[in-house]
Amino acid sequence: MQIYFDTYISFIIKENKLKLSPRLVCKSKKHIDQLDFLVKSLIHIYLFILNILSVLIFFKPLSNLDLSKIPKLKKLLFLFTFFINKIDQIFFVIVSMHHYGEEEITDLNIGDLTLSDKECHFKFIVLGSGPSGAVTALELEKKYPGEVLLIERGLHNSIPNTKHPGEEFIKKWYRGGINSTYSLDMIAYSSGACFGGGSEINSGLYHEPDEEFLQKWGDEYGTKNLSKESLEPFVKKVEALTTKQTSEKTLFSSKFEEGARHSSNEYSYLPRFLNENGHRNSMSETLLKDYIQRNGKVKLEHEIHKIYYKDKKWFLKSKDRKTLYSCESLFICCGSVFTNNLLLKSRIINKNKKYLKRFKFHPMIKVIASYDEELQEINDDIAADQNIEFYPKFIIGNASSSLQFLISSFQKNIFIKEFIFENWKKMKVFHTTFSLGVGRIYNLPLFKDPILTYYLSKSDKKKLYEGFLQTMSFIKSTNATTLIPVKDNLSYNPKENKSDLVINSIKDIKGFQLSSVHILGGVTMGENINCIANSYGKVFDTNGLYVNDSSLINTPLLKNPQGTVMAIAYRNINNFIASHEIY
Repeated sequence: MQIYFDTYISFIIKENKLKLSPRLVCKSKKHIDQLDFLVKSLIHIYLFILNILSVLIFFKPLSNLDLSKIPKLKKLLFLFTFFINKIDQIFFVIVSMHHYGEEEITDLNIGDLTLSDKECHFKFIVLGSGPSGAVTALELEKKYPGEVLLIERGLHNSIPNTKHPGEEFIKKWYRGGINSTYSLDMIAYSSGACFGGGSEINSGLYHEPDEEFLQKWGDEYGTKNLSKESLEPFVKKVEALTTKQTSEKTLFSSKFEEGARHSSNEYSYLPRFLNENGHRNSMSETLLKDYIQRNGKVKLEHEIHKIYYKDKKWFLKSKDRKTLYSCESLFICCGSVFTNNLLLKSRIINKNKKYLKRFKFHPMIKVIASYDEELQEINDDIAADQNIEFYPKFIIGNASSSLQFLISSFQKNIFIKEFIFENWKKMKVFHTTFSLGVGRIYNLPLFKDPILTYYLSKSDKKKLYEGFLQTMSFIKSTNATTLIPVKDNLSYNPKENKSDLVINSIKDIKGFQLSSVHILGGVTMGENINCIANSYGKVFDTNGLYVNDSSLINTPLLKNPQGTVMAIAYRNINNFIASHEIY
């Protein structure tokens, strides 16, 4: 079956007029192997059927067939055009990522712990090495040297110099970075799956915790000591990892700012998790590096699939079922959905389980804008500008805009794809981000990962559409000449410069390719009856079980959450250490 993958990847490469090479085919195949089990199964079935048709019609297996004959086979499957187009888009996205993002990612050695049977018990175990896990593990290691184990399901890899090269998706992103909810409201989503978690792959934009947000959280869940004032010492720790690079604004950044001023919109240029030299201050470069230098113990490429409590210890079963870890206090920092799912599969939570099955995305609408001047080179970084005029309804910012990300949504649209190829250096992607809708987690037999669905109400969709219209108006104020909404079935030739007609013809959000990079909620934190954990993340009705990550954030938080997640993590773990000392 693998050889059929080679053939079909080669077909997609040739069909889209990219340069065919063994390297590109090999990298693309490795990437496809990272995908969701259900998606891979559908691809296998599709290629199996194509192979049968190839043998019946051309008397050759698909692997020996001339690539020019594959479209004839696809026409015979006209009843499944929708699914075939989705499969083709997945292949095209992956091929494009590796064709234009060629930087290699190096595997790094951090002295991953080789554990003997005697070393499987620790006083503290932290699951997950993203921003919250890094904070938790480091603070514990400072206070209790040698008594902490940090477990991470991914590996430790180098940080690329360019924005999202193809190999980064294979090595650092959950399921290759290509995921979607299985529901009518399909939303593409992504998260990190490596040492350092999401901080290794995100844009590192920093917002300090919002006072109104903290007030709402406290009121809704009865959470103690959650004022901005009480968080201030921990916010300062987080801010020490950020820098605002105001002296190096790009041409696009200037256009963004001028557009906001022209529209009389409130504007913000955000600090980022960068050092003074502009290098990423990810967790592997900061807190986790400190943790390792203190001889903190790490176990990489180890996924825990079940936890249980027995004889005053927490036991953790790994997916290979060969290793059993135990500890007195367990801190789950896997991130929303993954923390929720581990607790659900382990059947730890009996009270308020319905909240545990829920999560929230920050759905994004995207629009491509073209300008008269060249604004970017291949694999350029994003701009840290945001239009916050419409907050808390939505925020407008800049998304990854390199060629591979511009064309990924328009594989079948010849006019738009051709226009992008000709003008991509003059283009940028705007995102409009909302905090709307609710997701649900399902566990099905034979599926190792959860199945996610997402629901947007009529009111939510109306707000998305209104935000889209206001975004169009703002983008025009930046002196963009052509606007291309990222949506399916867009009947539009950008060369005709009829953006206004296209925008006026869009009456709702049907067909928009929604996406999200922030996943929040599920473990309600506070003292109210609807809470799973107390005001500092200790799970009710358990001994020594704590949650300390983005799953604690169940109040709508539209702004980039990393700063808030880390500040809350500092607050909670410092409370644990102070309380632990008393006993």
